[in-house]
Amino acid sequence: MKLNEMTDRIAQACEQRPKAVPAVQKETFRLMGEALEKGEKVVIPGFGIFAVREIPQPDGTTKKAVKFRRKSDEAAPKAGAEEASPLEAEKKKNARRAKRAKAKAAAGPDEDDAA
Repeated sequence: MKLNEMTDRIAQACEQRPKAVPAVQKETFRLMGEALEKGEKVVIPGFGIFAVREIPQPDGTTKKAVKFRRKSDEAAPKAGAEEASPLEAEKKKNARRAKRAKAKAAAGPDEDDAA
């Protein structure tokens, strides 16, 4: 989706003039960029988190990059998939936890546990 298409959809959904939307978008992105430049996280509920990470380079230096992470509980369902009920989602979450705990137990005690 291109910015112009997004602008038109926002204007329609918010019942605003299409000419009013770009100013809001521009200010939103400016504030996001300003926060990221300061090293702050930008958290958008229902969407995800933007954060600056330092990536080690082969020459020993680091490079800053913006990373986006969508929270798994906020992730959109895959195309064609029906939205799971909260009960089903909780069952899946518990199954994943149990699987991780089982794998951890099978790996044996950590060095910290032996001390």
